[in-house]
Amino acid sequence: MDTTQFHTQYAASMAAFLSQLPDPGLRIAVRQQGDPFFRQCALAVWQAGGTPLSPAHTAWYNALYSGSVRPPDVLFWALTAQAGGCTALPAPPFFSRLCTYDRQTGHRTARAFLDTLAAALTLFAQAAGPGTPEAASAIASYLDQWFTQWQRESLPGNPVPPAPSLPDSPAPPPRRRSPRQRPCWPSWTSCVDWKPLRPRSAA
Repeated sequence: MDTTQFHTQYAASMAAFLSQLPDPGLRIAVRQQGDPFFRQCALAVWQAGGTPLSPAHTAWYNALYSGSVRPPDVLFWALTAQAGGCTALPAPPFFSRLCTYDRQTGHRTARAFLDTLAAALTLFAQAAGPGTPEAASAIASYLDQWFTQWQRESLPGNPVPPAPSLPDSPAPPPRRRSPRQRPCWPSWTSCVDWKPLRPRSAA
């Protein structure tokens, strides 16, 4: 995936989520904390996938911004150094605030964020291809963690868990069929190796 398409999908997803936030304070918090949070998520997903970081990952990382102003680019060596301390997906810094807002107002911003989160993580995992089972497992576990917390809050929203479109496990190799053996048919006496016993001659 080229960086233009990568940025466009991410920015559109963030814009759609921001449009669902009626509270100006929440929108400011997500604008300030969203991009740094999702950049850390991208690093964690790429680390979970098991593929070494490349200059292409640096280009995708630098394309992760939702505002109109592009932040300064991060160099490849700096990204690899940063990735060394990023092994787990981080906690969303504003999720508890979304839950509190929904509890007080009846809105569904926390559940909408989980859908945005699932879409972003899928985008990160599929930047270099269809994704890996290792990345899919890490994403599924992470989403389940925050969906379970959302359920415990008994907040309004879609009760169906967010599901990223990623491979669950590698396809098993095709089974090799053993060569079929020729049966002895219509009777066992028709086998080519069968010979009747001859009676012994009297001494």
